[in-house]
Amino acid sequence: MNKFIFENIYKDINIPVIVCEDGDEMMVSFANREAYLLLNPSIILEKPDDADSSLHIPLRQLMRFQNEGDQDNIRKTLGHAGSLSQYSLKLMSPEAGVIPVKIAANTANLGESKYIIIYIYYDESDCDSTNEYNDILAYVLNTSYHSTDINQAVQMILSRVGEYIGVSRVYIFEDLFNNYTRNTYEWCAPGVEPAIQDLQNLCKDDYSYDIIVDPSGLYVSDDVSTLTEKDRAILEPQGIKALAILPLFKQDMPIGFIGYDDCIKTRQWSYKELMFLKGVGSVISSLIIRRNEETEIIRSHEVLQTISDNIDSIIYVNDMETFELKFVNRTLTEQLGVKSEGLLGRKCWEVLQMGMDGPCPFCPIPKLQYNGCAPDKRVKEYEHQNTITGNWYWVKDSVIRWVDGTLAHFEVAIDITLRKKYEEQLHYFASTDALTGVSNREWGIKMLHKTHGAIQVTKPAASLCFIDLDGLKPINDIYGHAAGDEAINTVARAISRRIRKEDMVCRWGGDEFLILLACDVMNADAVISNIQEDLKAKAKNGTGHSLSFSYGIVDFTMFDSVEAAIAAADSFMYNNKNYKYSRKPSAVAGINLQSHISR
Repeated sequence: MNKFIFENIYKDINIPVIVCEDGDEMMVSFANREAYLLLNPSIILEKPDDADSSLHIPLRQLMRFQNEGDQDNIRKTLGHAGSLSQYSLKLMSPEAGVIPVKIAANTANLGESKYIIIYIYYDESDCDSTNEYNDILAYVLNTSYHSTDINQAVQMILSRVGEYIGVSRVYIFEDLFNNYTRNTYEWCAPGVEPAIQDLQNLCKDDYSYDIIVDPSGLYVSDDVSTLTEKDRAILEPQGIKALAILPLFKQDMPIGFIGYDDCIKTRQWSYKELMFLKGVGSVISSLIIRRNEETEIIRSHEVLQTISDNIDSIIYVNDMETFELKFVNRTLTEQLGVKSEGLLGRKCWEVLQMGMDGPCPFCPIPKLQYNGCAPDKRVKEYEHQNTITGNWYWVKDSVIRWVDGTLAHFEVAIDITLRKKYEEQLHYFASTDALTGVSNREWGIKMLHKTHGAIQVTKPAASLCFIDLDGLKPINDIYGHAAGDEAINTVARAISRRIRKEDMVCRWGGDEFLILLACDVMNADAVISNIQEDLKAKAKNGTGHSLSFSYGIVDFTMFDSVEAAIAAADSFMYNNKNYKYSRKPSAVAGINLQSHISR
């Protein structure tokens, strides 16, 4: 990201610029083409299209100081004063020998990093104007870099340059989308009437636009009276005597031009003066490009915000590395009950989940693979229950190229809470016995088959118990079917209180129940006996009919099929029931445990 900023400002500047890290070695982070042309031309010859602007080498290796102490002197001076101007030194070049130069330098902070920016000029000590040009150009560069308000920076540059070269007016025209141009910035010397308000929509066909933006030259006139009649018709009413207009480019495409008017006198524009203005134009171009890109980012953000705020789903974007939120929509802020200003810049897990002190265990970012250049188009989808709202969401995660050019995590979360509740209701009605509230026969068979398949691999202890109520018919005959239903319910509740979460009970039909217990037969028998005792205690307390049941237990793991296990347990239950009714009334209900196990 830092390299992108340096290139955007300094790549096309026609003076050597070097950016290095603030450290003992002053490692070079960026150098523009002009710097390599001056200091190491062989690199340009090897890479004619684009010098390696990110070559990470010590500054002394690139600049090759004749005096080895110059690098330390530069850093010490900047450490005390923060800037440096007109520092003379000599460099060694394999091609050109000793090169006398002067440098200007300043420090700059970018995020948590500190950089030193060095501007290099040929040392022409016999020419005072060169030094003045260099000082002004250094001011222009510093202003363009340090200002956070681009419009203000442009106005400051126009004012300083206009005053220095002694013109009456400096202005910038920019292309519009159609065949028109617009005067966007203007500086006027004291006493000069502004013209910007009258030049907002100037057709390119009405003046020599194509000549002005021709990359091969400059539109310069020492005396406006020598120009074509069409151009004079525009310039002379403004009192312009002489002018110099330089094109502004984004790469090879014209984006407008910057003009300098002298309304006092005709003048002789010197080559050095025009080269200086060309350098100013390069800086202005970079500022306009940067302003347009920032405007486009803001516009894109506003469009996305407007669209996403009218969508019922939660939408947010956060940084792939820092997890900091870059964007949230209104649905998210309304559900959390906060304003977007309180969320942006904070880490997603701090505000979107409860009680997290680091990335969530289910965080999708590590699972979203990307190659560092282009977003991966794959989308990760899953269901998730938010710990703050308690709502269920259908979540879609992907990687996108955000409006600032970085890769970011993009999430859309559709609230499916009502759907989940509906599904739970459907599941309940499909799996639950309406009378007792335990699982019905269909769901019980499904769970038995699922468990049977699993235990064939893991072989855990599991016991299947078949239960049949004793004496339900007399209750129905004497007290009615409502009392019979209550008796069935009483047994179902007694069973449910004794079994654990990992166990399963289903109503098999009528007054029959199947229980799958995650334990061996001996422990399963103890559980069933406890249920019998609970029913007896309830009857003694006078809170219900005297209820009991017959049962049979088998080792579920020993059968090749669910059906065989059920049949065996059912058979043992009937043996138990027949045994009970063949004994005296005082006999204890139950069967010999040895008969529970199918062999």
